[in-house]
Amino acid sequence: MLTLTLNGEAKALPETMSLDQAIQYWNPESKQFAVAVNGEFIARSDYEQVVLKQDDQVELLSPIVGG
Repeated sequence: MLTLTLNGEAKALPETMSLDQAIQYWNPESKQFAVAVNGEFIARSDYEQVVLKQDDQVELLSPIVGG
């Protein structure tokens, strides 16, 4: 089991996963978001290459609309 932080909350994954696999596992409501891992933004094209590790800090950031 892999423990990490998702948007400030402790989360567990059943096994080591790529960022792409983890997003599918979490199935977020919004499909429009940017992702940062340990404070570094990750391009969508790199989600499959980024392997999450124990204690990583993951942020799914949705755009804010307003004016």
